[in-house]
This record gives sequence, structure tokens and C-alpha cells, in this order.
Amino acid sequence: MRNLASLFTVAVLACSLAACSSSGDDTTGDDTTTPDANTTTSPDANTGSPDAASNNNVSTQLGKICTGAQGDCPTEAPDCIAVTDPATQGFCTGGCGNTPDTTTHPADGDTICAGIYDGTSGTPACMFYQTGASGVDWSCGIACGVVGTQDFGTCPNGMTCTGATAQQPGYCAP
Repeated sequence: MRNLASLFTVAVLACSLAACSSSGDDTTGDDTTTPDANTTTSPDANTGSPDAASNNNVSTQLGKICTGAQGDCPTEAPDCIAVTDPATQGFCTGGCGNTPDTTTHPADGDTICAGIYDGTSGTPACMFYQTGASGVDWSCGIACGVVGTQDFGTCPNGMTCTGATAQQPGYCAP
């Protein structure tokens, strides 16, 4: 499993769907989620249209498109987060660890994310974080794009690869 912690952009993503959950210890009160990274790229930088390789290129767990309605996400990936504002849809995700700060990536985070992803494209990764009173809570996402010779894949149907550059992979979002 690839350790993607050092490859993602630090940028605040608005968690603005009604069902977007927080662990309850968000001390800032802004309910924000942030992808892990070491360089800066706008999360609004869109690298193309939604990937549509095949009709079965979808996930029923991590990455499932959601609207924030009660019961929209499965128990494996119970939280619906959005990365656009205003948000009309997001994607289902689940927690993948807690660390004392953003410089420490959860040791088993990527493995946890791979366990809740049943899609066929992209790379599941422990990549989003939210700072709270008990440290940093991490959530799963789907990485995409190509960095050098490393291909993270394309996004599931209905999602677009956002923020990918030649130096870092992007993340899949509706």
C-alpha cells in the first residue's frame, strides 16, 4: 500500500452537507475537513470532467455519491462530506485514524481506507483531516492522477479528479 501522506495539498474543504458529521470535538466550530499535503494547490482546480470508464466503475461504500440525507451512506463509510460550496452533493467516507497533529499520518490509515473501498479505479487513501479537541481526526478519500511514474488512477463514475498536479495526486469529488 502506498503511503500518500506526503503527497496531498493542504487546503480547507467546506464540509457543508447536512449529514456531514464531525467527531464533536471541532474546537474551531467551522466543521472543516482538510486533505493532507506538503505543497499548495487550490482545491477548486479542476483537471477535467467526471471519469466515465464504464457503468460499473462505482463504489457502494467509500466514494459513493451522497446528498446528506439520513441513511445516504452505508455503515462502512457513514459520513457524507462535500468539497464544494455551496454543496449539493458529496461522497461517503469513513474515519481512518486519530493523531496528535497533522504531521503524523495514521499508521494503518491507508489500509483502513482500502478495506472500505469497493470501486475499481483511483487509490483509496487516508487523506482528509479535521482538527478537534482530541487531536486530528482523519478520513478516507480516493486519490487520482499521475505523479511522475506513479499512477493513482482515475475517479469512479460521477466524480472528477480535483487538484492533481505533476507533483501531487488529486482527490476524487462529485
